[in-house]
Amino acid sequence: MIKLLTHTDLPAALAYMNRHYLETALLIENVLACGLENRREDSRSGDYFGCFEGQELTGIAAFYNAASCIPHYERQSAAAELSILMLKRNFRTMLGLQKIVNPLLPILERRKPIRHLTASEYLVNDNFSPYVISGAEFRTISQLGEKKAADFIAQAYWDIAHDGKIRHGLQKQLQDPAVTEEFLFLLIDGDLKAQAYIKTSTAKVAQVGGVYTLDAERGRGYCKAITSELCSRIIRLGKTPALTVRQGNLAAKRAYERIGFSCYDRYLMLKF
Repeated sequence: MIKLLTHTDLPAALAYMNRHYLETALLIENVLACGLENRREDSRSGDYFGCFEGQELTGIAAFYNAASCIPHYERQSAAAELSILMLKRNFRTMLGLQKIVNPLLPILERRKPIRHLTASEYLVNDNFSPYVISGAEFRTISQLGEKKAADFIAQAYWDIAHDGKIRHGLQKQLQDPAVTEEFLFLLIDGDLKAQAYIKTSTAKVAQVGGVYTLDAERGRGYCKAITSELCSRIIRLGKTPALTVRQGNLAAKRAYERIGFSCYDRYLMLKF
């Protein structure tokens, strides 16, 4: 049986997601921030449907207001029911681990042809090996200053995605204390070289994102050093570090493996 989840289902939903905390970190973060019931004005909010066998929750599908869908299930019977539900819903993007997404596709593709597929590897660090560079200093946004941080982040977004729109409203966003402390910057002799930040955080896992080094400074270990520092801080909080790396980016993957990351599964983003 599938039903739309409400606030009364929150304990069951969180218990389910915490059983799979490495795989449902984004779901957990959004539910804790926005609740289970849809707030139409918030892109991080949406409709959550649960698949039940008797009283037991065996699968969840989140349909966000940003037209994205994240499914998760622990039984194949739930996969079949969720895929039929997904045929009836209007979404443009689906995100999830390969082991979750692939069994859904034979039914979904009957009506939702895939226009684009991006494959990454979901890496988890349960064997941390620190990497330290002599002379490296680390600063948060509050320590660095909003203007300097915003300029560097904007440059990173441009170099990574050729997206200049990030500058609009960025400094206002960076006034949020939670965001301020989750960004980290690496400096050598006072000069900015690299950045990384925590993009998803729950009680048990923190996912690293936005790892970026200036073009002229690549190959000097700054990527490993700043990711290592962020992992140290995550582990001190009693959490497991995780991240995604684009499939085929062997240099980045090798750098992450040097500090203890290993592949958990492929992570897929499909556009319909």
